[in-house]
Amino acid sequence: KEIKGGTYTLGGDSGAFQSLPKQTVTIDGFRIGRFPVTVWEYGKYLEEPGVASPPDWEEQSRHPGRPVVSVTWYQARDYCAWAGCKLPSEEQWEIAARGVEGRIFPWGREEPDEYRANFSGKVKVGAPTPVGMFPDGDTPEGVADMAGNVWEWTTSDIDEKYKCVRGASFGDGANGLRAAVRDWIGPDFRVDYLGFRCVRE
Repeated sequence: KEIKGGTYTLGGDSGAFQSLPKQTVTIDGFRIGRFPVTVWEYGKYLEEPGVASPPDWEEQSRHPGRPVVSVTWYQARDYCAWAGCKLPSEEQWEIAARGVEGRIFPWGREEPDEYRANFSGKVKVGAPTPVGMFPDGDTPEGVADMAGNVWEWTTSDIDEKYKCVRGASFGDGANGLRAAVRDWIGPDFRVDYLGFRCVRE
């Protein structure tokens, strides 16, 4: 999906864990994946010589429509390069999620519910769900699954040890779905609630 270049407001959400300070940035336009990269898409990449599968690939491959998980930051970066893309910066990710309006949640101001996201709410799925299952949670620009389901890698560093991740997962509560929420994880780690999507600039 196309995100127009322009001036956007980032951060400044006191209700969001580790929100960036409020700031205004001017960016060039870019395109971001409507969905996180799926198991099926990652499987095509695994057909390339020398590419290592995630350790739980046999189980993941039974669910081709789910976002791929259990990939390190380096594996996500390499997939994006293979696909002619790159991982988003956390600024690009937040701009895609919040838009020019600076939305609280990717879809707007309404609180999360079982129609908008896979999260730990009234209905607890407890695992990733196929991408696009919660269209009421799409951004007005049509980007899906930016709240809940799986966290997503970005190119951005928290410090010399950790990469910034965005978006929350199926295990997080409603407040974790705020679009300004940030967390971090080491680039060598792989977990079953963390995936990624790609951008083209």
